[in-house]
Amino acid sequence: MKLFSLVALMCFSYSWAQAKNIRQLISVEQQGWQNLVQVQAKSKEDFFKLSISHHGELLESNKDALTVTLNLTDAQLEKLNNLGFDITVADSWKQQRKAQLNQLLDRKLTKQLTGIPNYPCYPTVEETYADAEQLATDHSTLTEWIDVGDSWSKTRERGGYDLRVLKITNQSVTDEKPVLFVHSAMHAREYTTAALNLAFAKQLLNSYATDADTRWIVDHHEVHLMFQMNPDGRKYAETGVLWRKNVNDLHCQSSPGIDLNRNFSYFWNSTDGVGSSGDACANTYRGPLAASEPETEVVEAYVRSIFSDNRGESDSDAAPLDTPGMHIDLHSYSELVLWPWGHDYDPAPNGPQLQTLGRKLASFNDYYPTQSTGLYPTDGTSDDVSYGELGVAAITFELGTAFFQSCEVYNTQVKPDNLEALKYAAKVVRAPYKLPAGPDLLQLRGNTSSHPQILPGDTLSITATADDTRFNNSNGDEPTQDITAVSLFVNTPPWQMGTTPIPMTASDSSFNSGVEAVSAEVNTTGWALGEYVIYIQAQDSEGNNGPVSALLVTVNSNQSPLADFSVTCDSLDCHFDASNSSDDSSIESYQWQLSDGAQLTGVTANHRFVESGSYQITLIVTDDRGATGEQSMMLEITAPNQNPEAEFSVSCEHLSCTLNASSSTDDTAISSYDWQLSDGASLSGQTVSHSFSNAGSYSVELTVTDDAGANDVRTRSITVKAKSSSGGALVWFSLMFLTLIRYRIKY
Repeated sequence: MKLFSLVALMCFSYSWAQAKNIRQLISVEQQGWQNLVQVQAKSKEDFFKLSISHHGELLESNKDALTVTLNLTDAQLEKLNNLGFDITVADSWKQQRKAQLNQLLDRKLTKQLTGIPNYPCYPTVEETYADAEQLATDHSTLTEWIDVGDSWSKTRERGGYDLRVLKITNQSVTDEKPVLFVHSAMHAREYTTAALNLAFAKQLLNSYATDADTRWIVDHHEVHLMFQMNPDGRKYAETGVLWRKNVNDLHCQSSPGIDLNRNFSYFWNSTDGVGSSGDACANTYRGPLAASEPETEVVEAYVRSIFSDNRGESDSDAAPLDTPGMHIDLHSYSELVLWPWGHDYDPAPNGPQLQTLGRKLASFNDYYPTQSTGLYPTDGTSDDVSYGELGVAAITFELGTAFFQSCEVYNTQVKPDNLEALKYAAKVVRAPYKLPAGPDLLQLRGNTSSHPQILPGDTLSITATADDTRFNNSNGDEPTQDITAVSLFVNTPPWQMGTTPIPMTASDSSFNSGVEAVSAEVNTTGWALGEYVIYIQAQDSEGNNGPVSALLVTVNSNQSPLADFSVTCDSLDCHFDASNSSDDSSIESYQWQLSDGAQLTGVTANHRFVESGSYQITLIVTDDRGATGEQSMMLEITAPNQNPEAEFSVSCEHLSCTLNASSSTDDTAISSYDWQLSDGASLSGQTVSHSFSNAGSYSVELTVTDDAGANDVRTRSITVKAKSSSGGALVWFSLMFLTLIRYRIKY
């Protein structure tokens, strides 16, 4: 790290845990800048390895361009140079960041009432705790809001915060329950993590009454959520500075704090200084001792209290494959799903199973799944205690594409995609080393509804899709198998004693594929009035059972309406007609959901699609007693082909010209560019060059043809001039010289 003058040290020798002045925090960030560089990765794999190994130095990245902007020490810069990376100075980033920091001083003018300034989608520490406490109050039989320890500032009586966990489970269900532990915001500047964790809590609790999978997860599993692991540091980051560590100011005044994700004890300082720093001012400073920080100590103690030890003494000992429980550490950013080991290039003893789990989770968010070693190893990370010490499956998410992720990207991409991934993790936590290898159950319906209401004794027609292929194969292919069996269970999950499976059949009469549509007809004679949970589980040809998925069914005196509709289209314009829908009483509402985002209402509706493509159309009908029925179908929309528009530019230097048709457009794709010049030349290609023999005016004709055979022609006239001879220049110069001499003689 850079050395600071005595004057600088005096300027910053105040209590960091009580820092109030945004100017001081900005100055600290800027004085921490060393070698600000942009590194060009050679491949996608190297791009992600850079993002992993230099996460502490990460400032900006571009996955498409394979570039990473880093704040490096001299030693780190030399190491990357020796590895052959193309490295340039990041002047553009530096200027942009300076402008951003200057803008922070004007935030006092903001009228925003909630959330981090300029980022209203991210609750502050206080708002996070208030929301969690309200959830605990509103769902008292499903939650417990637990004080598990104190932050560094609070242990020093400098303010600070409690460290708290929201435990979610149905307290009236007392069977043995596996545990999912998710913690977030270990690194203060990673805005998305705490917000996502809180959104996960809200999803579990607010949809408990209506969503079947959420219902059985909360009934039969435990979900423990620590939203703010580093609340002291987060308060600094809420000002807009890129603060990473906690606020321990006992070891470095110029850049205080310990990197909590290098402070865990099991593999602390185990890589000879490669995987963490002994420099107290570094962003990856590991701390003076293993688990020296109260935040780390609290998490380690809590993890040991909720998980049993399932691994042997040797690093090569694998946990049994039926080991329950999972630990997820939410970080940002880089769009990664990571698993152990991080301190060693060799796979962990449970490496194959962790890889399967990681590839499955990455299928939801489309992140890059990989072991957490990058260009070089790391040590003292959070999975040390969970997997390293106890053998519990451990996964790290690196969310999104920025530390201060825009709310638009968070709300439309990061949150919805990763909520699905977290929900899947909660489903497989009973056996995370086994269940992800098995088939998933999708599109569960009973009598075409996601929550059917039936009369006692009615036949319940259940349909679903079993899928053994849902993995992210961007970093190696996961083996898949054919579906061999699918079973359903009424009101009792398959892992409990006394369950009676009801077999489902393949819709094509044969289980011979990795994806199978399945169905079953269930006789409900003798079923009492009330709500039922239908559990469904599939198995593949390797004997892998997948996770359970469920369907809620209500038996009462009202029957769900039957949704039925037809579609007629003329090019992009479509008419939807639900008049064939029926009910035992009357249908009160018709709602149409289109996969292009359109929401329509009414027994009939019209919609114009923007472009050709495949669209899912879903009709939901609701009767006068609140029962719903739904139907979905895929619709292929094909717009008539439009003629392309030919356009081009010309750039000439003397007799040589470049003709560029890249400004030509088409509704699909242009397949050919043909040029005809009036000097007789014929050329082809989007950009072409031609040298004319003589100066003069010429006609240039461009014909573009699209992939459907439609074409367009554009003609322009151009004039080219020959290069002036050097003799002409000499004559001109001589005349000017003689004129000057005559002028001097005359005057």
